[in-house]
Amino acid sequence: ATGEETNAEERQTSFNTMMEIALEAAIA
Repeated sequence: ATGEETNAEERQTSFNTMMEIALEAAIA
């Protein structure tokens, strides 16, 4: 895996995490 692929994966993971937190905050 190249550095760019790792960065893209990390960004996707971070985005998914932020969306989950946002949804939990909206529901709470």
